[in-house]
Amino acid sequence: TLEFSRRRPTEAIGMMVPNARHLTNLGNKYESYIKEINGGSTLIDNIQLDKNFGHLVGFIIGDGWIDKRRGKPVKVVFSTIYDEVLAGVKQELENIRKDGHVNLYQRPHDGSFGESKTYAYGSTPAAKLLYPLIGHGAANKHLPEFWFTSPRDFKIGLLSGLIDSDGTIAISKGKTRPQLMVAYSSISLRLVQEIQHLLQTLGVSSKITFSKITSANNKSWILRSEERRVGKECRSR
Repeated sequence: TLEFSRRRPTEAIGMMVPNARHLTNLGNKYESYIKEINGGSTLIDNIQLDKNFGHLVGFIIGDGWIDKRRGKPVKVVFSTIYDEVLAGVKQELENIRKDGHVNLYQRPHDGSFGESKTYAYGSTPAAKLLYPLIGHGAANKHLPEFWFTSPRDFKIGLLSGLIDSDGTIAISKGKTRPQLMVAYSSISLRLVQEIQHLLQTLGVSSKITFSKITSANNKSWILRSEERRVGKECRSR
């Protein structure tokens, strides 16, 4: 069931899933992702799995979603309060269009999670492209199925986009020397477990713990890492 639970060793026989500590990096096996959109698409024919596209996907996973009409994806929607992040995401959306033109419009933000601004991009091809890569609904968010065999640059961009959205970076002074602490929280246990594996392919260790029950009565999980390499990898973007 992939449910997170605590069990004594005698109770865990036959029900546990191995947690890999060292993962071989299979990056560069696939250099590009060919979109599967039929006819009249405004997107480029071959989208490279680079840092920019990785950041776009990671950011939409964290702070975005796909609006649907009559069951079909029609809009890419995301929230941010940072102008530099907004400009970066807009540029990344422009990079995958043939004409390089993206028109974002701001729409009312419900304010349920604090101060923010919500933007929408009405593009059915872009919505169809991103929809299967991110999951539908906060509890069902996940990384793209091809992330494990994607190039290293795509993985770094993916991680950077995740941190730019639902991530937190702080200085921990609990030890002898101050350390950079990176955290990511989500109600999707699958997502935080996949991020943990993503970090492992980049040589970074982390831990997942239960965080809280949200106001919507969902379990929330938090992933933490105190390794300097996380910040270094993201800054290299």
